Amino acid sequence: MPFDIRTTSPDQTNGDQTKKMQADEIKVASRAPHERAADAINEVFIAKYRRRDGSDDCASIYSALGAFAGFGIQMAIRETLVNPGKMPEDEAFVIIETNDGKRYYFGDLLDGGLFGGQTISVWSLIAGAAQAAGAELLPDVNEIASHNAKVLGKKEFGIPRVAEAFQPRETPHDVLRSDWRPMRELLVRYGVEPRYWGWTFAMAAQYLILRDKGKFDPAIAAAIAMEAAISMSKIDPRDVEPDRNPNSA
Repeated sequence: MPFDIRTTSPDQTNGDQTKKMQADEIKVASRAPHERAADAINEVFIAKYRRRDGSDDCASIYSALGAFAGFGIQMAIRETLVNPGKMPEDEAFVIIETNDGKRYYFGDLLDGGLFGGQTISVWSLIAGAAQAAGAELLPDVNEIASHNAKVLGKKEFGIPRVAEAFQPRETPHDVLRSDWRPMRELLVRYGVEPRYWGWTFAMAAQYLILRDKGKFDPAIAAAIAMEAAISMSKIDPRDVEPDRNPNSA
């Protein structure tokens, strides 16, 4: 029988409400740490990039989530393999140094976390959401990767190639420099295993692409996120946290 205030006593009503609250608490507690962290991450960036009129700056949010997803993949490799001494840095990555002395990181492990070869990837999470949200044309991630390799050490590196209307408020590199440390602390606080760090940000993007499908083009969201993810997966952690050794716990 549907709930009817005329036939339900106050004691019954309170009991039903208590049971619902308990069920909701169990549901929240049963979610995996990376799922709860993804929700918390979205809360942070939605608040950060809320416009004065109350609307969301979706382009900036997707750019930030992509940047952290890509960089998070590199840091996951460092935390799980390099830092514990299971694999030296020069085996975990192909390291390229440009004329300006900056170092960039490539390799099969990075590509696996970004594009596939594993059960999950940044691309599978973002592309899957974009397709489910109705995107007909997805970004060419091979072309994005090729472009980034060509502009290493140049001013074009790390700048999303999207229309001016969809340029983020901050560059992917700038948002990493300002927010990586608190984001790392958030991941640790929620108990997210390091191997899931990059994917947690991609999952956050997945949630928003599906949520926002009626107000922001999912194909553009995927393009913005992957432009940031691919480029920021390559950068030297010392360019993000100059005072931190990237190969220390």
